[in-house]
Order: sequence, then C-alpha cells, then structure tokens
Amino acid sequence: MTTKTFGSSGAFTNSGTYGSAADGYGVVISGSPVTFTNTGTVIGNSRVIYVKSANDTITNQGVLLGAASGTQSGAGIVAYAATSNLNIVNSGTIMGANAGGKQVSILAGGTGSKVTNTGTIARGIYFTGAATNGTVTNAGLIASNTFYGAVSGYGGLTVVNQAGGTITGVNAGSYGVRVKGGAASVTNAGTIIGSTYAITFASGFANRVIEQPTAVLTGKVDGGDATQAVFELASGASTGLLTATGGAFKNFGTLLFDAGAKWTVTSDSGLASAFKTISGFAAGDALKFPGNVTIGTPAYSSINHTTSVNLTGGAVETLIFAGKFNTFSSSTISASTFLGVVCFLAGTPILAENGEAAVEALRVGDRVATVSGALAPIVWIGHRRVDCRHHPDPARVWPVRIPAGAFGPGVPRVDVSLSPDHAVYVDGVLIPAKHLIGVGGIAQSPVDVAHYYHIELERHDIVLAAALPVESYLDAGDRASLSDNDGVVRLHPDFGAREVDAAAVWEMRGYAPLAVRGPVLAAVRRRLAAGGVGRVAEARAVA
Repeated sequence: MTTKTFGSSGAFTNSGTYGSAADGYGVVISGSPVTFTNTGTVIGNSRVIYVKSANDTITNQGVLLGAASGTQSGAGIVAYAATSNLNIVNSGTIMGANAGGKQVSILAGGTGSKVTNTGTIARGIYFTGAATNGTVTNAGLIASNTFYGAVSGYGGLTVVNQAGGTITGVNAGSYGVRVKGGAASVTNAGTIIGSTYAITFASGFANRVIEQPTAVLTGKVDGGDATQAVFELASGASTGLLTATGGAFKNFGTLLFDAGAKWTVTSDSGLASAFKTISGFAAGDALKFPGNVTIGTPAYSSINHTTSVNLTGGAVETLIFAGKFNTFSSSTISASTFLGVVCFLAGTPILAENGEAAVEALRVGDRVATVSGALAPIVWIGHRRVDCRHHPDPARVWPVRIPAGAFGPGVPRVDVSLSPDHAVYVDGVLIPAKHLIGVGGIAQSPVDVAHYYHIELERHDIVLAAALPVESYLDAGDRASLSDNDGVVRLHPDFGAREVDAAAVWEMRGYAPLAVRGPVLAAVRRRLAAGGVGRVAEARAVA
C-alpha cells in the first residue's frame, strides 16, 4: 500500500493497512480539522503518521508500526509547525523498530496538544520548544528510549499517570518524566520509573508533583526549584508510604500533606535539604527516622508563622513546619522513630469559650461549652498515639468515622472520628461509637496509626465536636490507656471494652445511661439505617 493523504477536513477510518516499510510516510494529514481513526495497521519508514495541520484528532485502536530506518527512526506520530490542539487517543500499539525513535513527537507549534494513552507507546512522547501547555494522560504503558524521557518536554507540560499506568525509562540514563523548560505538573497514581530520575524538572518554575497513596516512584525526583516547587501528598482510601532516603528528593520548596491525607514518610538526614518547608502535617501523618534520632522541642516563629524542630542522632537537621505546633508526638517502634501530631483526631473542632477550637489546641484550664449552655473548665487532657499494626487486636483501637450529617443536617458538621468506645449522646442515652457501625455511613477505619485525644471536665458531661454531642472523659479504669506525660501508660491500649468493666462507675457518675444493647439502641440504629436520625442534643447559647 502507498501513503494515504488526507488534505481536506472530515472523518476517516482505516480498518485495513496504510503504507509500507518502503514508504516514508504511512499517513499524511494536512486538512483541518481531520478526525482519523485507525483500527487496522499503518506502517511508515520515516514517520507512520505525519501531521501538518491544527485541530486534528487521531484515534489509534490498532497498530502504528515504524520501519527499521529513516530520518525519524520510524517515529509513530510526528506533528510539525501549526499543529496546535492536536488530540491523540491511543488504545492500541505505537511501536518503532529503532530504539532511538520518539514515537509521539509534537514539535514546534504544538501548543495545547493532548495525548491520552490506555494502550502501549513503546518509544516515548516528546514535546519540543514552543509545544507549551501540552497534556499527557496515561493508564497504559509509555516507555522511553535511551536519551529522552518516556514523557519529555521543553515547554510547560501536564502529566497525569492514572492508577494502573506505567511510565518507564527502560534503559540506562533514561528518565520517566523529564521537562527542561516551562512549569510542569505530574500527578501520579500509578508507576513512574527512571534509571536515575523518575521525574526531573527545570529550574525557575513553580513545578508540582501530586502523589497518590497508590503510586510508585522508582528513581530520584528533582523538583527543579527549591523555592517554588511543591511535592504534594494527596488523600486517598489508604495510608500512603513515601521513601525519602538516600537523597531521593531535591529542589522542592514545600512538602505538602493534603487535608485528610494520611502519609508516612521514611527519611534520613536529607529531608530538610530536600524540602524547605513541611505544610499540612496533621493527624495520621508521620515522619519516620532511624531509631537513634532524638526529636527536640518545637519552636514557633510568630514572624514567619512556622514551627521548627531539631533532630539529633542518626539524622541531624532542622525541620520547618508551616503553622503553629505546640507539641509533636514521638515513639520508637522496631528501631524506627516516628514523629507525628498528638490529637483526637487533629483538627476536630470542639465548641469552646471563644468559638470552635481544634481539639489539639485546647489546654488544661480552657473552658468548653456543654449541652446545657454552661462553660466547663478542662481539668485533665489525655492523649495516645497508637500503632495499630502492632496491637494484638487492631479493631479495638481503629477509629470509628461518623460522616457529616449522619444525625441530621449539620450534625456533625464535618466528619468526626472517635475511638470505638467514645459515646455519642442521642435519645437521652450515651451510645459507644462502635455500636453504631454499619448504619448511616458510620464505619470503622483500618489505619496503621491512630492519634487519640481526650478531655476531662470537673464532672462527666457532653461537649460538641463539630456540633455532634459526645461525652467528655470519664475515668472508668482506662486512664492508663492515655498519657498526660506523667505516670504509667498501658502497653496495648484498649478503647473498646469499657461497658462491662465500668458498669458500676457509670451508674454512679455517668451523665446519662449507657446503651450498649436493648430497645433504645435498636431504635437508633433502625432510624440511622433508614436515613432518619436520633434525637441529638443541641447546645444552648454559651453562657
């Protein structure tokens, strides 16, 4: 077959074979706009598909095959000047015979062009000079040659590697994603591999990497700009794990933990040099260091609004956190030191004297609102960081999440997570959260690490957590499961079996009857399951 040329606008389909190994080009597109769909085979020696016009769409569901020789080494799709807004959708195979080829080459003038791949692109994607604002979305396989990255660009570039997608630099000296000019963004939920660098950016730009908990990075990552670049840890259904040892990261201004994200970052003495500032660090997040590391006392700067903490021992550095941290939690497990935030859970808003305050910001002596409308002072604060992975029965310590609106509009106002035995006040009784699991969207969250925080008032009472009425702390024999940095702490805390051991204490000092079985509990569960609500208390005006 000879070269097929589309010189006028229209929609065209190939279900057979265009071009041959003897033809320089398999298909030439010079009309605008052209929609070309290939379900068969296109073969070209120099270029399989040569695009000369703008606003065209190429959909490949078959095979684009480059021959063994030619000036472009059998490149799959080559687009030259005036090819802006080219849209390439590949669910088939784009394969060149020469390892030096660039299978999708969008050259000067390719502004706004997009490549979406769910198939295989065997020799990489290449955006050059003026091909700015290009976008690559991948759920398949994109492999590189020896010099260019599997995805590479010289202008601004956006790369989205979806779950199941692989972008790989398969040979020595190759890259996963390489951008040498213009601001770039890489979102990774799949796998990105580079023999040296998985991702590398140019300096002088606000580059960004957004890493999902499911993602895998093999190779180093260079943000390009130690002031503007951001490495963002995104939220997801699972706890993310990031290894930042051995100089794996450099030239990032910020390591950003997204709201609601849960990540453990394993590092050594290079974390502070890799990331200038750590932002968004909260409940469930942890930094993991060698076990001989000692964590110093936080120091807050009211000028910069940052908190610094010194690490000494195996790692010697000063970490800078955006925001004010009064304390960090630390523990040593299996020869590793974990740095986290003590909380129950951090950020949970408690109605206090001057409005809502995050629970971790409360102190002994602060006054919180009760359902009666009165203010009651905090007399004791207990907290505990629990490594659920090493607990003999993790279900006893995994948090129970009560979603926003579970008990009616705005109750709670945002998701609230409680320890399994922490009770909600509803229908005139107190029901431990674990007895509400399975209805109204209430569910237990299997996590690696849980941070719990409890406040005790002068008497057992009801406080408001994001408008949800919950109990204050009642010492029913489990104080040793929490710590106020004084006294003995139980090795394996048990936040889930109090109703049997503490019946007598509850009867004497409890705010309301404890319902762990019987008709009242059954009625509340039925209403929640049916989308109805229990009668939760509302706070009167704070006195």
